[in-house]
Amino acid sequence: MAIEVHDLEWSDDGEEHIVRHGVTVSEVNQVVAGHHVVVRNRRRRSANYLMVGTTFGGRVLTVAIRKTSKAGTWRVATAYPSTNAQHQVLADNTP
Repeated sequence: MAIEVHDLEWSDDGEEHIVRHGVTVSEVNQVVAGHHVVVRNRRRRSANYLMVGTTFGGRVLTVAIRKTSKAGTWRVATAYPSTNAQHQVLADNTP
């Protein structure tokens, strides 16, 4: 079953949090709008899934997300530059 991400919700401090990782809200929105892959996160994490994708400038980011009550809408836990392993997940799932 493919997981669809159409919209994001942010916590009160979520936007400030991702800035500490060197990521902007605009970049996260670009990942949603562009090609991305959603995979299960490791156990015992606050976000169940990781969305890995590229910004319009080609930067590869990982956005940790969790379900909301609205279909297609996910809550951002954090976002950060992707690891090498996450780059590979995206490459393996890019046509």
